[in-house]
Amino acid sequence: MKIKCVKMSCLVCGKQGSTQLFINRLGQIRYARTRHYSHIDKVSKKPQFTYHKLEDLQALKTLLSNKNIQLNKNKANSGQTGQANNIDQKLRETSLVSRIGGAGSSARIEHHPPNLQRILDQTNSDIDWTTFKAWLTSKYSKSYTKLIYYYSKKYHNLLSKVKLIDLIKQSNRNNVIKALITLSKYLGCYTEFKAKMKNYGIKIHRQSAVESFLRIMKASNSDILDWYGMAIKHLRPNEQIFLRFCKVTGIRKTEAITSFNKIIELSKTQDLPAYYDFQLKVLMHFQYHKEFLRRTKNCYISFVPDKLVKQIASSQPVSYYAIRKRLSRYGIKRRISELRDHFGTHLRKHGITKEEIDLLQGRIPQEIFIRHYWSPKLSELGNRVLNAQRSQDITLIKEVLAQ
Repeated sequence: MKIKCVKMSCLVCGKQGSTQLFINRLGQIRYARTRHYSHIDKVSKKPQFTYHKLEDLQALKTLLSNKNIQLNKNKANSGQTGQANNIDQKLRETSLVSRIGGAGSSARIEHHPPNLQRILDQTNSDIDWTTFKAWLTSKYSKSYTKLIYYYSKKYHNLLSKVKLIDLIKQSNRNNVIKALITLSKYLGCYTEFKAKMKNYGIKIHRQSAVESFLRIMKASNSDILDWYGMAIKHLRPNEQIFLRFCKVTGIRKTEAITSFNKIIELSKTQDLPAYYDFQLKVLMHFQYHKEFLRRTKNCYISFVPDKLVKQIASSQPVSYYAIRKRLSRYGIKRRISELRDHFGTHLRKHGITKEEIDLLQGRIPQEIFIRHYWSPKLSELGNRVLNAQRSQDITLIKEVLAQ
């Protein structure tokens, strides 16, 4: 895979930037993005950039052709592309990593064994990717659709070369397998693909008992509440409320953002009672199937103090991108997902049963008792959950006052 940089107007925002073209061995553009300078990081003192992914590669090729820019794999001449005068390229040529044979590019590229890369470079024109993406959108969440579509398009040739899946690095293999399973269902060859995977002994990696134990040991030393206190000082008022909302509900960050913004949206139209029961003090996520009910990851109810709901209703919408950038600016790690782990552990300490925690975190186990006979009283459960959260808030306030 080679990279060329072209100085041109971004096809997404229209601003001038450096467009990076990722070209395979056949001279085809596999991926393109435009890089824009953002700011200097206050901690590392390094320049930070934002990237716009260019989806319409055909329009990009037409534009390059009109500018007489060739997509050969030789190093670009000055004036033809921006690579000759690109500071990243000059740093690459003089860097220690480059001199010893490492990859000095500022862009992240996945490297595969030659046989696998040769298969991946081949294109299959039989798949209607536009229709496939629409099919994914109708079934899955926006973020999961994006993930499955990316891996399906990149690794679709492995549907007929199943044994090569083992050559993909472990960190990506599960995503690739899930994407290929989804693609095989769309193409109607799921049974054959699963049979081939079984014959080659290829499975989705599941966390082993040892890995689970190591996770428990790591979590036992977690300082997530210290991180929470530090992070909240550097966030804007609405983002501070959002972080507390994540701690109180224990739902996934994507669902938390959707719920947070849904409260603001409904409060403006006076429709909040359809989502939040002020008597039971519970958010009824199940009322909005498309946003909160999926095939595997669901979100049913969350007990939230009415005071916090009113604070959310009078605040501004949040985005994970803005929170992530703000935390990065101050050198603070992103650990919002750990608040979900802490939520479950904290409730368990305060006498909330495993079945009740599963319900609050969107899990309905495959047990006859749970699915057919268990009937918890929500008002009583809500009181116990809110009391447990209240005790934690009191502890946090005492720690802050003691500092």
